[in-house]
Amino acid sequence: MENNKEQNSIIYLLAYVIPLLTGIIVYIIYGDRNKRFKFHGLQAILLGVIIIIFEVIFGLINIFVTLKFPIVGIIFDIIIAIIWLYGIYVGFKASTGTDINMPVIGDYAKSMTN
Repeated sequence: MENNKEQNSIIYLLAYVIPLLTGIIVYIIYGDRNKRFKFHGLQAILLGVIIIIFEVIFGLINIFVTLKFPIVGIIFDIIIAIIWLYGIYVGFKASTGTDINMPVIGDYAKSMTN
C-alpha cells in the first residue's frame, strides 16, 4: 500500500500539464518508484500522442474547411482543449488518490505497467 504522501503528490498532476513531455519525464524519473507513477506517466504520454494526432488531422481538415466555415477551426480548438482539460482532471484526481482510466489508452497503459 502506498503512503499518503505519494497519493497526494502533485507529480500525478504534473504528468498531464504538457502530456507528452511531462508524461515522459514522470515515466522516466518516477516510473521505477511505483506502478501508479508509471501508469500515469504512460497514460499522459498516450494522451499527448492522441492530442498530436488530433491536431494534425484537424489541421489538415482546417486548411480546406475554414475557408468557407471559419467556426470549424474554433470548434476543433475547443475539442483539443477539452481533451487536455480531461487529462488535467485525471491528474488532479490521481493526486488525491483516485485513479481514473481514460477510455482505451487507460487500459493499454495499465497492461503495460503490470
